[in-house]
Amino acid sequence: MDLIFPRDMINGHKWKDVTFNLVERQEVSRQASGRTQSRDLGPAIWVAQFKTISMRLFEARSVMASMRTLCGSNRSFFAFDPAARFPMGLTSAATLNGAAPQVHGIGTENSTIRISGLPEGTPASPGDYISIVIAGGGRDFHQIASAGVAGADGITPELAVVPHLRPQVLTGQAVALVDPCIEAVLVPGSLDDPLTSKQRRAVTFSAVQVLR
Repeated sequence: MDLIFPRDMINGHKWKDVTFNLVERQEVSRQASGRTQSRDLGPAIWVAQFKTISMRLFEARSVMASMRTLCGSNRSFFAFDPAARFPMGLTSAATLNGAAPQVHGIGTENSTIRISGLPEGTPASPGDYISIVIAGGGRDFHQIASAGVAGADGITPELAVVPHLRPQVLTGQAVALVDPCIEAVLVPGSLDDPLTSKQRRAVTFSAVQVLR
């Protein structure tokens, strides 16, 4: 069977530790007065680290075989945080079954978003993740930084997000609140399967976001 990329590489495995960090791409300089100035060199990108639970040797080999289909950094994949698969204010992702969230509005300086197509009362909390399907099938990934609740019309108030929305984000584009993901590639040389005991290994790797 031919594999299609990018594809999900996170489901089906058990993860011990996953971290997502936002890396600002900035140039920093210091004036004679001691004041520090910074200038953006490009949009911030997400970097993630993954570590599976300790597995039997044959299980680790299976995971490594799957990861090696990425051919190092040549092929991209979809990745999400298994500890943040849906909004933290919900008890289950099933609450959003049948919903079709989308970008309803974009605020000043692209720093806020309004989302429509949600069940009334759907909460958004600081720390929740969302991903937006942009033109060409790319994924833009954001963390919500202010709280809000969808009204009777299914629309949230303005929600602050980090990083700011890129110009590629437009009203009407689909928003994922369940398993929001980044498109990423492996950081070269990061894929490894260190021994955790005599007969067990864990699989570890780092990934960096791809922006389209």
